[in-house]
Amino acid sequence: MKKSYLVACLLMILGISVRTVAQTNPGTVNLKHQWTFDDGTANDNVGGVNGTLMSGATVSNNALNTTNGGWVNLDATALAINTYSELTVEAWFTSVAGANTGYHFLYYLGNTTNGGGDHFTGFTPARGDDRSRLMLSAGGSEAAINSTEFDDGRLHHMVCVINSTTLYYYIDGILLATKSIGTNTLANVGNQFAYFAKGGWTSDPTWKGTIDQISVYDKALTADNVKYLYDQHKENITPADPGIANLTHQWTFDDGTATDIVGGVNGVLNGSATVSGKALNTTNGGYVNLDAAALAVNTYSQLTVEAWFTSSTGANTGYHFLYYFGNTTNNNGNHFTGFTPARGNDFSRTMIDTGDGEKGINCTEFDDGRLHHIVCVIDATTLTYYIDGIFVGTVNIGASSLANVSAQFAYFAKGGWSNDPTWKGMIHKISMYNKALMINNVKYLYSMGPEQTPS
Repeated sequence: MKKSYLVACLLMILGISVRTVAQTNPGTVNLKHQWTFDDGTANDNVGGVNGTLMSGATVSNNALNTTNGGWVNLDATALAINTYSELTVEAWFTSVAGANTGYHFLYYLGNTTNGGGDHFTGFTPARGDDRSRLMLSAGGSEAAINSTEFDDGRLHHMVCVINSTTLYYYIDGILLATKSIGTNTLANVGNQFAYFAKGGWTSDPTWKGTIDQISVYDKALTADNVKYLYDQHKENITPADPGIANLTHQWTFDDGTATDIVGGVNGVLNGSATVSGKALNTTNGGYVNLDAAALAVNTYSQLTVEAWFTSSTGANTGYHFLYYFGNTTNNNGNHFTGFTPARGNDFSRTMIDTGDGEKGINCTEFDDGRLHHIVCVIDATTLTYYIDGIFVGTVNIGASSLANVSAQFAYFAKGGWSNDPTWKGMIHKISMYNKALMINNVKYLYSMGPEQTPS
C-alpha cells in the first residue's frame, strides 16, 4: 500500500479530491454567441444571431430537439467566423443512442460547393466510420482529430478550439488530442452557411439528438477554462471505493521490482526494462513477462484492468500493447485481450478476440508524455473503456469470452505479435480485479491518483 494512503483517506472523508485540475472561469468578455434554448426558441442570447428551426426541429425542455430530424439555420455572415483570429465552440449534447450511423455534423460553419462541404469547420459526435471528428478545411488539406464516437444516449460536453496553428479537441473536460492545422486558417472559413445538427454535404443526414447549449468564443480557451465549464453541468456521479475484496493482482513498482504485491505473480524484466522512480521504465525498450497460467485470466467471469502510465512523447508510432494476455500463433496474437494507448493508425484501443473476430473500442491516441489513467472492463457481454475517469464507450463482445483467453503469455509493454515493437514509457501502477468495476468505482480510482490503493 502506498505511503500517503492515510492522508488520502482523510482528504476523501473531507470531500477533497486528491486529483485536482486547475479551473479558471473564462468569463464573458470573449463570449460572442450563446444558444441556451431556455426560452423555447433558438435565439442567441448574447450576440443576437437567432436560429431558425427547420424540417421538424423543435425546442423543448430547455434543449434543441432533433430526435425526429431537422436542424437550425443561422446567418453565417452575421456570425462572421472568418473574422476570428481564434475560435472556441462549446456544446452540451445527448444523441439518440445508436441513431447517427451516417455522416453528419453537430455544428457546421462554411460553404457548400457541388453538393459537398467546402472551406469549413465543424464537429461530428459520430459518423459512418464509427468516429467522432473535429475538422478544419479552409485553405489547405483538411486538418482533423478523430476519436471514439459518442452516440450512446448519454450527456456529453464537447469543446473544439482553433488558434493560428492548432486544433484542440476536448470531451467531458478531458483534452483528447491536438493537431496542427497546416495552411488552413479561420480567415478562409466560408460564410455561406451555419448550421446546428446539419452539415455542408447536401446528401448527408441530419444529426439526431438534443443540444442543451452551444457557445462561441473569439478566444482559444485553455484546459483550465474547459475544466471549469465542464464542472458547471457535469453528471453528478458519486465516487465509490471498489475495495480490495476483488483486487486479485497489483504491481506498484514501489520496491524497485515488478513484484505483484497482492497475488504474488511477480514480473520478470526483459530487455532494457527497469524499475525506477516507483515506475516500470520502458523508455529505452524492454517489457515485463508474467506467468500467464498463474494469472489465469481465463478463470475470470469478469475482468477489470486499471493502469496509470506516461508515454515517451511521440515514440509509440507502431502497433504495441500496454498490457497483453493471450496467445501467439505464427507470430500473430490470438485469443487475447489487451490495451494500447497509441497505434500506427493514431488510435488508442482496448480489445478482446477469442476466435469470434476482434471486438474493440477506439479512442484518440495517448502518446503525449502526460500521465493518464485507463480502466478496461470486460463482463459476459460487453467491453467498456474509461480514460482519465471519463467513460469512453462500450461494445458488445459477441461470442468472445474471458474463458477463451489463452494462458500462454502475459506481458506489460509488449503484445502478442512477434514483429511489433514494445511500448515506450513509464507504467506507474497496474491492478487487476475479478469484477466489472462501475463508473463510480472508476471515478474513485482516478480521484485517488497512482499513489493510492483502495481500502
